[in-house]
Amino acid sequence: MTREEDLYRVVDLDIDVFVPTDGRPYRMLDLDELADAIEDGEFTLVEAMDGLRRWQRFLDTHLHRFGPNDVQPGWRDFPPAAIASMAELRQDAFTV
Repeated sequence: MTREEDLYRVVDLDIDVFVPTDGRPYRMLDLDELADAIEDGEFTLVEAMDGLRRWQRFLDTHLHRFGPNDVQPGWRDFPPAAIASMAELRQDAFTV
């Protein structure tokens, strides 16, 4: 994600995460879509590697605070407080 004044640009590299709010472990989704996109030439290998590295940093920063089998009550920093201001933006502030 990049920010240019009041415009945020988000690039979806096909990997998603489902984060339950009740402390259950998160689930990663759509890794097959990333593989298909690489195979179809939508992303170069360099772009895919960059996306996977940034994805790992995101997981480590916001979701890997406990062991993989721990159920922790309460809400973690997700969505991250660092992007809370995005919730207040107009819908037309986003580009695809």
